[in-house]
Amino acid sequence: MAAAMKEYEILKNTDEDGLDFANKTSMWIAFERDLESKREDRLFNDPLAKHFSEPYGQRLSDAMSFGLQVGVFDPPGSDIGFGLEGHVMYTAARTRLINDHIEKWMKGVKGDKQVINVGAGVDTRPYWLYCLSHATSYWEIDT
Repeated sequence: MAAAMKEYEILKNTDEDGLDFANKTSMWIAFERDLESKREDRLFNDPLAKHFSEPYGQRLSDAMSFGLQVGVFDPPGSDIGFGLEGHVMYTAARTRLINDHIEKWMKGVKGDKQVINVGAGVDTRPYWLYCLSHATSYWEIDT
């Protein structure tokens, strides 16, 4: 746990590459989307995620898994059972849930469809979620 906290403290800093913690978290989520995409029983397939996870994705995923395990996904005495993979499973489930809502909305709206993705990070969804090919416009907004 101490090593994970030390890594977290390092990753919170803006490095010489100019990437701040928010930039790095987008790589973390891309890394976890890539992990899900490699599973045989995957909930979705994001073939582009692997191209956006470096250099911080795995480092942040590994460091955060320890703290999130204890604090969120498997607090002492809870026996939830997610363990170190809790956030990876959360990312996969969240991505699938958002996909399902987008697909339902796209099918239900007649006429022009404008999609605005707020806090997009490095979300590649418009390139692999088929229903978004029918959007009139797609905007990503992030810092």
